[in-house]
Amino acid sequence: MTNLRIQRLSEEFWELVGAQESFPRNLESAILWTLPVAIIKVPRLRISHARGWLEQRTLPLTIDGADRELHACLIAFGGRGLVFLDGKDPLDELRFSLAHEVGHFIIDYFEPRRIAEARFGPDIANVLDGRRPPTVEERGAAILSNTMIGVYRHLMARTPSGEIGCSRIAEAENTADQLALELLAPAEFVKEFLAANLKNGKRSQAEITRVLREKFGLPTSVAVRYSLRFEPADKKDRSVKEWLGI
Repeated sequence: MTNLRIQRLSEEFWELVGAQESFPRNLESAILWTLPVAIIKVPRLRISHARGWLEQRTLPLTIDGADRELHACLIAFGGRGLVFLDGKDPLDELRFSLAHEVGHFIIDYFEPRRIAEARFGPDIANVLDGRRPPTVEERGAAILSNTMIGVYRHLMARTPSGEIGCSRIAEAENTADQLALELLAPAEFVKEFLAANLKNGKRSQAEITRVLREKFGLPTSVAVRYSLRFEPADKKDRSVKEWLGI
């Protein structure tokens, strides 16, 4: 997904909210007011906890895959989403997990559904929700217009070691991360803040990471990866030895 599309989706979200939050952003209130999404916090979240929550409410939704620990997960059906979060996670982890799952909801579920309903009419919701198969005409039109009309598949599958073993899932995870970062720490705003507050000579990866953690509230591991995007060109061109300090 292009950066322009990620930026557009972020801008559309804040337009729906009506005002952008100050940093570090919490997102929770903005999401609950703007999107058809509920947020459920469960201590030490596991797949079995999400399954149990759905079963207790006799909801006809399933979660595939072996039981394992989770930071967060998304269940989407009928145009709405449930975001489960590990309530024991630190605030910065919760912030990014929520933004990541909302990224999935917008990119993988909400926007494709909105496009399909605009092109095929409201009855296509019965196809999207698995209540009926698409007609031959609908399948053909979907192919020609590059429109997704299949039932949403949750991206929970992992290898026995817990790693992502599918390129499609890996790509979806990466794209959700991109939108999460644009919601929490928009690239253009980060660039402006760094230019105003850090002299070029002091824009080391460590300093940029510190800003991303303290100003924008990103978890350390996320801030370290994201910081590479904002290093000055002369530092990006360093040799491996220089980067390692040898």
